Amino acid sequence: MEAGTLNSYVILRRAGWPTLDALHIAAKRSMEMATRMGDVVWVRSYVLTEPDGRVGTVCHYRASSEAAIREHAVRADIPLDDVVEVAELVVLRPDDLDDLTGRERQVLVLVAEGMRNRDIADKLVVSPRTVDHHVSAIMRKLRADSRGAAVAEARRRGLIAAR
Repeated sequence: MEAGTLNSYVILRRAGWPTLDALHIAAKRSMEMATRMGDVVWVRSYVLTEPDGRVGTVCHYRASSEAAIREHAVRADIPLDDVVEVAELVVLRPDDLDDLTGRERQVLVLVAEGMRNRDIADKLVVSPRTVDHHVSAIMRKLRADSRGAAVAEARRRGLIAAR
């Protein structure tokens, strides 16, 4: 591995925390430690609900080595059941495609057609303020800083048809 190269790893932590609050506290420690270490980057986590009510996680990290992941867990005082290096990442659908609600998808299509919020509100028989909230949520979820950028990102992701 070249200097500075980070590989992907999947980390399993079964029943690591008694509550979500305890997990969130541990996550903050994990982020702080990863920043200090510099060779471990937390990409994402999926929270698991265990049969006994505890919570665990399946996490995707990028790190310089498995040893760095294990050292991070020790320093951050977080459990670690298993670490597996990822050979290849295959994304069939980005995780956040399902984040838009049905109504947000309707509003997004109308925004893409060039409609103003007031016109969208009239068409959907809701208040303009409700449409404002939907548009704000769409922009946040698509990480867009404008209506046009949201439409472009939605097209790029295949959420709405290309022109």
